[in-house]
Amino acid sequence: MKKKSSEKNQGDILIISSDNILKSDIALFLEPSDYHIKYINEGEIILEKIDEEQPDLILLDTNWHIGDSYGLCHKLKTNKFSKNIPIILFGDFKEEDKLSSCLGKDANDFIATPLKKLELLTRVKMQLALYFANRDNQRLVLNEAYHTAAIKVIKEGFVVHDKSDKIVSANEAAANILGLTYNQLLGKDSFDPRWKALHEDGSPFTPEEHPSMISLRKCISVNDVIMNVHCGEDERKWISINSRPIFGKEGNQTGAVATFLDITERKESRERLKETFQQLNLAIDTAKLGVWVLNVDNGELDWNDQLLEIYGISRDEFNNNLNGWKKQVHPEDAEYANTRLQEVYGNKSVYDVNFRIFRPNGELRYIDGSASPIFVNNTLKKIIGINRDITDYKKTLNQLINSETRYRTLYENARDAIFLLDDRGGIIDGNSAMVDLFGYDEKSEVLNLSIWDISPQLQPDGRTSKSVVLEKLLGIFKGESQALNWDHRRKDGTVFKTEVSISALHYHDKKYILASVRDITDRVKSELALKESEEKFANAFNS
Repeated sequence: MKKKSSEKNQGDILIISSDNILKSDIALFLEPSDYHIKYINEGEIILEKIDEEQPDLILLDTNWHIGDSYGLCHKLKTNKFSKNIPIILFGDFKEEDKLSSCLGKDANDFIATPLKKLELLTRVKMQLALYFANRDNQRLVLNEAYHTAAIKVIKEGFVVHDKSDKIVSANEAAANILGLTYNQLLGKDSFDPRWKALHEDGSPFTPEEHPSMISLRKCISVNDVIMNVHCGEDERKWISINSRPIFGKEGNQTGAVATFLDITERKESRERLKETFQQLNLAIDTAKLGVWVLNVDNGELDWNDQLLEIYGISRDEFNNNLNGWKKQVHPEDAEYANTRLQEVYGNKSVYDVNFRIFRPNGELRYIDGSASPIFVNNTLKKIIGINRDITDYKKTLNQLINSETRYRTLYENARDAIFLLDDRGGIIDGNSAMVDLFGYDEKSEVLNLSIWDISPQLQPDGRTSKSVVLEKLLGIFKGESQALNWDHRRKDGTVFKTEVSISALHYHDKKYILASVRDITDRVKSELALKESEEKFANAFNS
């Protein structure tokens, strides 16, 4: 229980006595001097009362009739709640041997009755002064121990400067960060040439610019000063410094305290990240890539300048949400583009999303897009995507496909399925036989697929279809023609045997693949049947 506070209270005094006259006299003597007087009442448990009241001084009557006063005095001095509280005995002291044994060991002082006001006031004042001084000193020592322990365990460097800026105290972290021993650190100041301190722009710090000097000269706090300093023998570190002035009891400035943190790793990581971003931005600008970022929480959409240029709109015309984008997507491609975007919401990156847009002036443009989700603590927060204007690329393809009427006639009327692929294995055109062979209704269903999308995951040799295709493409572009047997897959999932002939085409400095596919399922079945027949004949002949 906390004791009551009062501005005039000079101390709380607990009287333990069964003599009401004595108690009245003590109160009469002490209360005018602003002491708060409290009593132990009949039947109260003394130790509990002391713990509750927390007195600053106990006056104990040796003639207390309820029990042994000297025994109680000893008990109070050995109890954790009351051992530090001073005790003054008062009484006639007929048993001098008991008083002699108790005094100094348990009791702090004694007063013989009858009580004299001046003597009582003097002894009470002296004991309270000693008690308060000792209590304050213990608190000071404890606080100092707490502060010392805290300073030792923190990771930040901690140094104290005197009024001349010399370091007079420091923790172990400060010495470790600066590459010095504790003794080497003491006495150093901002003018020490070993620091060779630099600003972030590479210019040197003058001694007057050091945070501790600013706190000393201007009597102000300084925060987050970034400094590059020389540490140890030949190492340099980046540190972030805070500094505060220190004031004495009289309010006069006695020095400054500075704390600093080694941010070298963080600083270097930021520099590497900055360099990476610069390289990325250069690559994006060089490749003329439009970049967009969608905030999933609020639906806010951000485009870079290149993407605005691709869509033919200004920053003022951009409305920062998906609605504007959807309005520009070609109606025939809107459902497909939106479906692919929804895949990203389902924690999937999407690539090679080809769709068309209309610029505000009515111009049609072809777009190749990709997008990836960004998660924070397993929660989808943003989607980042890239758009590339492939209109010129599409026009080149159309020129390639439509350049020869004869070629187109042969192309469409060929009995074999014919594919035209880009250099990444993506299907960009095919003839009618291709659509029929693979069981599709429209050619457009195939044009956003790669060649491995219309193949089973594994080929008969156990290799993945995608890895084999990519390997073959490398060989073709080196000038090799390829002919191979291949397992393909129809739209309904049926796997069938084919014979494929592949060759490379070059048109307007672009690389393409022309593939001819023939269904050899019946031939393979016939060959198997013939083989089985021959085996049966051989077995019959041998038997």
